[in-house]
Amino acid sequence: MRTQTERLVKLVVFTTVPYVEQVVDALSDAGAGHFGNYSHCTFQSPGKGTFKPLEGTQPFISTQNEIEQVEEKKIETIVREQDLPNVLQAMTEAHPYEEVAYDLIKLKNKGESLGIGRIGSLKESITLEKFIELVKKNYEVDQLRYVGELNQEVKKVAILGGSGEKYIDAALNAGADVYLTGDMTFHPAQDAKEMGLAIVDPGHYIEKIMKRATKQFIENKYPKLKVFESKVNTEPFMFM
Repeated sequence: MRTQTERLVKLVVFTTVPYVEQVVDALSDAGAGHFGNYSHCTFQSPGKGTFKPLEGTQPFISTQNEIEQVEEKKIETIVREQDLPNVLQAMTEAHPYEEVAYDLIKLKNKGESLGIGRIGSLKESITLEKFIELVKKNYEVDQLRYVGELNQEVKKVAILGGSGEKYIDAALNAGADVYLTGDMTFHPAQDAKEMGLAIVDPGHYIEKIMKRATKQFIENKYPKLKVFESKVNTEPFMFM
């Protein structure tokens, strides 16, 4: 289910011509300029940079108190906001200058849509009551909580392990008829009912099924390693 969209930033940095490739490689390795199956995506334009090193500086080129003109290139590339700290660090380390000149421009371009959970459809519509019975059987629970009418038809299912009450809107926007998740509290459940979204809450402890999948994953990756699935019941709630 889509819950957020990546925020993008344009990074503009200036460097001497001989160091362009080194700086671009560093930016790309840190995550900048990636689009689909392409890396090193930049726009470069030539220009002339000027500067005058003052007292206390250690210029890469030129001498103190003399104005220097250097053939440079402006490098423009797109960076995901979450990658920005690593990209700036890599850029600074690869850049020849003592002080790096760069600009950061926030973009309105939409990045990749991100989310958690899963959304899918059953082969055919079934009643909510039948769906609940399937959940109880497959998750090995005797009781669960639900919101909705037992005779209503459901086909498109949103699933989110753990506590998923914060993502009711995401499930609804994805077109779900029923939302399978845990730890639903009163007001979110009430909101879901008003919006016409059925809820099935078998509890947080159903995540115990992940122990089997984790065991299989480790065994497949490390065949010689002995892996044991815990049988300890850590469900804190008791039912009467």
